[in-house]
Amino acid sequence: MDRPIRKIIAAALCSIAVTTNVYGLEITSDVIKKSQDGVTVVYIGNVELTAEDTRGLKISSVDFTSEDDQQIYEGDVKISLDAVHMLTDRAVVTRQENGLRINMDQVTTFER
Repeated sequence: MDRPIRKIIAAALCSIAVTTNVYGLEITSDVIKKSQDGVTVVYIGNVELTAEDTRGLKISSVDFTSEDDQQIYEGDVKISLDAVHMLTDRAVVTRQENGLRINMDQVTTFER
């Protein structure tokens, strides 16, 4: 296979987003990496978490700012809903008519 075709195929594969549903949270990212025991999952690249039912959703961080219609959490960000816990460095939360959207570069999830 010649190089231009390889580059086109590689670019197409890299642009495919992966979506999963965890406890009513829809998580979309470029890459998903699961630990061998299946307890920890890391979502990498253009991570978007959406939730319609936000009851019980808790977010904490070291720093917090609010700009326009967004809330920005930075530093040791922890997101929890029921038994699912997520850790990231920065999360941008946007409220929507049907719930909220959280954008991150990367997030690690685990259950307790």
